[in-house]
Amino acid sequence: MTKKSVAPAAPAAALRKRMPGIDPPPPMRMLTVDQTEEAHPAFKGRLRAWIHRADANDPDFTGLSLAVVRVGRSIFIDDVRFREFLYQRSAMPPAPSRRDGVRTAKRGAR
Repeated sequence: MTKKSVAPAAPAAALRKRMPGIDPPPPMRMLTVDQTEEAHPAFKGRLRAWIHRADANDPDFTGLSLAVVRVGRSIFIDDVRFREFLYQRSAMPPAPSRRDGVRTAKRGAR
């Protein structure tokens, strides 16, 4: 007889289905784009452009694509994930200056 190799058993938690009360779903707070802009006034007018960039698979906006939920033509934003996206962005190094190598005129010189 030959011995069969047996794969290690998966943990019971991985095999168990999510049960209400035992495994609560992650917290969600769904807001429309307008509500999100009201809650975060610094992003007013920018959020729709950011969503467009996330839809275009821009690597800088992959975290935002996880926060966007579409139902029909409506767009909702999970505020918890949106805040996580902003936190990740704040941890990124600053963008390089666009003015490198550009000489600026001195004041008073003509």
